[in-house]
Amino acid sequence: MRRASQASDSGTLAVVVAVAFGFIALPVPAPAATPASSAAGLAATGAAMAPVAASTDGSFPVTLTLTTRLAGLRPEVATGAWVCSARAMTKSAIDAEIAKIGALSAAAAFDEFHAGLGYRAHYLGQQASVEFPVAGGGYTGTLSVTIKVGGADLVDPATQRLIADPGVMVGCWLRLLDARGQGDFALQSPASAASTSKVEAMRHVSMRPFVLVSASVTGA
Repeated sequence: MRRASQASDSGTLAVVVAVAFGFIALPVPAPAATPASSAAGLAATGAAMAPVAASTDGSFPVTLTLTTRLAGLRPEVATGAWVCSARAMTKSAIDAEIAKIGALSAAAAFDEFHAGLGYRAHYLGQQASVEFPVAGGGYTGTLSVTIKVGGADLVDPATQRLIADPGVMVGCWLRLLDARGQGDFALQSPASAASTSKVEAMRHVSMRPFVLVSASVTGA
């Protein structure tokens, strides 16, 4: 099981992710992320995965169970959501992308997350989200989201053969909204002193607002 836990003097986020993939063999451990500061960091210990039968069209479901503990959010936050994306790639490309995202923070991490995972997943319809209520600046609970991953990216378009060393990467990013439904994706960065908008300020958190897991694919 990959256990991601984060803490700081201004907020905490802890996430436990149990992942079930079709055609799954061994997990691909992500490198430990470099803490953004001495008060906030991310620890990753691995992933536990169970096989799931593939559909007749060659697709397979990816199910994530996220046990989430949030605290220290701004009082304006009324709703949170995990917005999750899944994408098939070579294992080496997944390892490189996870390392790249893990080395960044703030808007740079968000941009790389979507460039390497989110945009392609959106194009393929391989995204799903789950919302949860936030009260008193926090939330504790277990959530589940399932994404159907197609086999399009497992085939080399030039040779029409299975790509070498195939794998699947799944990532979820935290979105924060106020009682009116206004808000945006969270960023690990301090709010700008020039900003007077509470909606803008509430999305800035001290913890890493994303989760990444990956696995090799067999039997495709």
